[in-house]
Amino acid sequence: MKKAALYGISVGPGDPELLSLKAVRLIRSAAVVCYPVDARGRSLARTSAAAHLEQGQEELPLGIPMTAARPLVEQAYERGTALIASHLEAGRPVAVLCEGDAFFYGSFIQIWRRLRDRFPIEVVPGVSALHAAGAQACKPLAEGRGSLAVLTAGAQPEQILAALEQFDTVAIYKAGPALDRLRDLLLASGRGDQALYLEWLSHPRQRIHVGVEQFPAAPGSYFGMVLVSRPVTMRSSEEIPRQGLENPGGA
Repeated sequence: MKKAALYGISVGPGDPELLSLKAVRLIRSAAVVCYPVDARGRSLARTSAAAHLEQGQEELPLGIPMTAARPLVEQAYERGTALIASHLEAGRPVAVLCEGDAFFYGSFIQIWRRLRDRFPIEVVPGVSALHAAGAQACKPLAEGRGSLAVLTAGAQPEQILAALEQFDTVAIYKAGPALDRLRDLLLASGRGDQALYLEWLSHPRQRIHVGVEQFPAAPGSYFGMVLVSRPVTMRSSEEIPRQGLENPGGA
């Protein structure tokens, strides 16, 4: 029997209208739809794609503990991957739903790494939380020769401070639980007034806090992000090297 394909489907940050047409088509065509669930059995990814699930599809919730204890996380992925592989071996295509973009801090990376040598895999890109943050806050992420850095709140303090010093825009993922520490780093960098804290992007629950003084006092959501940006000054046309631009049309 021919092995079925595995699809890593990016469903975006939460707004169901941000799914791509390709994502919708592949979700509808899959025999099995897999998605991560939290300890209460809730799934942001499933909620985003719910309108496109078909009758008769088997749903496969994948419980992944939100913990820094890597052995527990690895065990969960091993169990989930074994279940997915059993369906693929039986010739049943599986669509794995992933919040944001599947290959940008996405949970699907762990599944892809375990199964990439055994089954055909297609990854469908999507709107990441980073891109949603720029759009929702109306803050350009990069402009002209501006620079952008992306980290997680688990990075070392010196790494975060170095990024804040060197880059025009800095995005810090998984920021909610580490807000107190990040607040101190932002103030130390002198960029506290340029910082936004965003959580539940594109959801009805979305919140945007401007400046560190307005950050929530309590730890925020795992899906929270800190976005720090400063204006980028475009250089005049006279300053831009013209080498190779004399005949941009190629005629």
